[in-house]
Amino acid sequence: MTRGRGKRLSPDFKARVALEAAKGHKTASEIAQEFQVHPTQISQWKRQLLDNVPELFESTAARARRTPSAEEVAAPLEGTITFEVGEEFTVTETDEGATIEVPPGEFGAAITGIASPEAIPGEIDHPNPDASDCIAEVRPALPELDVLETEPTDDGIDVTFGYENPNDAPLLVGSEFVEGTTDEEPIDELEPGTGEFTVAWTPETDDERLVWAVDMSFYDYDEVLTAETPPAGEIDPPEPDEGEVAVSIVDVTDPVTQGDPLEVDAELENV
Repeated sequence: MTRGRGKRLSPDFKARVALEAAKGHKTASEIAQEFQVHPTQISQWKRQLLDNVPELFESTAARARRTPSAEEVAAPLEGTITFEVGEEFTVTETDEGATIEVPPGEFGAAITGIASPEAIPGEIDHPNPDASDCIAEVRPALPELDVLETEPTDDGIDVTFGYENPNDAPLLVGSEFVEGTTDEEPIDELEPGTGEFTVAWTPETDDERLVWAVDMSFYDYDEVLTAETPPAGEIDPPEPDEGEVAVSIVDVTDPVTQGDPLEVDAELENV
């Protein structure tokens, strides 16, 4: 479904996708299908768009006071390049070479390498030998997924999934149902703390399960997290309420003789 890794996506394309997501008329999965990009990438571009909207209304003077960007530093640049974590992306020339400040993002920043002009688009030709250790230090902790409730209905089964995100920031994840029959889509953003959502499941067989899968590859995790229901045939319908019955005696045998049958007329009312 996603575009090839080596294909460079233009800023105009990213802006169109982000605007479509910001409108809120379609789900991330629908937009991903239309533009052939991953839902996680769509969420990232949407967030980037919304975060930068205020700059459109910034005065010219305020923009002029900004620190020079990488495009404004004369090339070629020779010497030692030092990377530091800063408030925004900037490049400052020094006597030894240059200092590059990288914004930390929500979970930190890791320098995985440098791509030169000769590199294949999307690839790094000067990797950081300690990239894996750097990523492990800044990537978020994994969330926990669970099935909280399964409630049979007249049309199927309502399934409530829950999650716990132990981080202080939302997680943008690849999210889909990999098994089970449902017309609904799972959430693709896990807010900090606990959360839940409910979908209608219409199993076609008693052996069918509904399985929610969360892909964390955006944060450099290989494993896919899942939460799955029991087979549909093992989910029992709720037991009916026992209820209460009011009894009122209308008439009895009169007179009552010991040893004879006792006849009682009574009225029953379901309360």
